[in-house]
This record gives sequence, C-alpha cells and structure tokens, in this order.
Amino acid sequence: MTNNTSSRSRQVNVSQMVKIAVLIAIMLILNYTPLGYLRIGPVEITFLQIPVVVGAIMLGPAAGALLGLVFGITSLAQAPVSPVFAPAFTTVPVLIAIVCIVPRVLVGWLSGLFFRAVRKTRLNGLIGYAMTGFLGSVLNTVLFISGVVVVLGKYIESTMAALDLLTGKTVAAFWAGIAAVNGIPEAIATAIIVAAVCKALSALDKHRIKM
Repeated sequence: MTNNTSSRSRQVNVSQMVKIAVLIAIMLILNYTPLGYLRIGPVEITFLQIPVVVGAIMLGPAAGALLGLVFGITSLAQAPVSPVFAPAFTTVPVLIAIVCIVPRVLVGWLSGLFFRAVRKTRLNGLIGYAMTGFLGSVLNTVLFISGVVVVLGKYIESTMAALDLLTGKTVAAFWAGIAAVNGIPEAIATAIIVAAVCKALSALDKHRIKM
C-alpha cells in the first residue's frame, strides 16, 4: 500500500513538472516571437500572462508563482533594449528587476489563491476559469504599471519626455492611459483563452484518470 502511494506521488510530481516545463516553453515562444502580442491599431494585447494563469489554475499557487517568476525574468531580459527602460537600466537595474519580476510572481500566486476560493463555490468550472483569467490579466496590468509609476517614475520621466511620450502629461497619467486602452481588451481576451484552455485540460485529465 505504501509503495503504491509513493509511486502515485512520484507520478503526480513528474506530471506536474512536465506541465510546468511545457508552460514555460510556451511562454518563451510567446515572448520571443510575434505570437505573444496582438496589435490592433493603438491597442496591443499580450498573451504572456496566459500560461501563468493556466498554471496557477491547474497546478496551484506555487506553480503559478514559479511561472510568474519566469515571466518576470523574460520581461527583465527585454528591459535593456526597451527605449523607455534602457536608460534607467544602466542606473537602477535592481529596481527594474523588482518591477519586472515581483508583480508577475504575485500574479501567478494570487491567481492560484483566487481560483482555490472560486472552486469552493458554484462558480467552479468554465466561469471560474474565465473569472480567474480576467483577474490575472488585470493584476498583471495594475501591479506592473503601479510598480513603474511608483518605483521608476522619476527615473524614466526624462526619457519618456525626450521620446515625446508624455506631451504634457505626467508619468502616472500616461501609464494609466495605457492601462485603460490595452488592459480591458487584454483582460477579456485572457479570460476567454484561459477558460477554453483550462476546460480542455480539465477534460483531458479526467479522461486519463478514467483510463
């Protein structure tokens, strides 16, 4: 009995590691190819938070936090070539690392905790997946932009002004506008995709258990 339990535990751990590895691979593909972004006029929707939220739902808050860490690291890797963040990167690289990584870790962790709470209600299932996807996307937008404004605002203001991005507005107003224009369609798209993916993965897992 003990051996069977131990064997099942190892199988579960291996299965979780494989799923995390697959989600990380998907995240890297999205980050380093045009597949990670959808541009419609002035609106730019990113899909990079989707593997994080899917992992948080299917594997729990800890896995979500780990996937969020990977997301943050990929975001940090883009900072040295970003026209807005590059000048500040040479001055305050640690602060940029905090802004890129910490919000994304929180997105994964909090999304996992939220879904655990939703799962205990009648909203479990497709609606719960969609709600968690929507929340995860909103958290990603709000936490990241809050970090930019609060932590990096004074370091990137002159750079943004030189690029004519502010045009009389404050850093906070500029990023709030970005959040409003991009954040809402991004959250809706994330909710739909996360719900569809998690529904399919859940059905696949149930089929495997029956087998």
